[in-house]
Amino acid sequence: MENENLENDNSLNVENETETLETETQTETLSAEELKTLRERAKLADELEDKNKKLYARLKKDTTKETKEDKVDSSITAKDVLILSGAGITHEEDVEAVESWAKYKGISIKEALNDSMLKTVLATKQEERKTAQLTQTRGGARGTSTPSADAILADARKGKISESETEIANLAQARMQKRLEQLGK
Repeated sequence: MENENLENDNSLNVENETETLETETQTETLSAEELKTLRERAKLADELEDKNKKLYARLKKDTTKETKEDKVDSSITAKDVLILSGAGITHEEDVEAVESWAKYKGISIKEALNDSMLKTVLATKQEERKTAQLTQTRGGARGTSTPSADAILADARKGKISESETEIANLAQARMQKRLEQLGK
């Protein structure tokens, strides 16, 4: 849009200069130097107008070319989907890697899957996902275990007594349990 406006403005300026020149020639004669300057300006205006048209045409061509490339890049054919699923590539990250590799090399998806570099990349990504999954499946927070009465008493004899109320209550209960066992024998 902006280029069209500039083009229209340039052509109006040239027409205005021509009209001014015609009116000036009628009323007064221009010196040879002034006439030369006006011709140079008109020539420059014509050159700028040509450059403007070329730039506008190139810009228009580039935008249509980009739109076509976007459409081609974002589509995988049904045949490619079958090839990828047949090769066991179902993870989105792997599919994108194969697509970009094929585009980079200028080869088909099928040919890209036979490339040793791509196979290495896919194997590494698969191993990373497997490791991440195993790391996550270890489990969350572990539950606390209640120590046995003997363990509590042994810790108390060693001087490992906590000042928390629950552990003191556990120690008292462990002593009572131990005495009951001794009396029951």
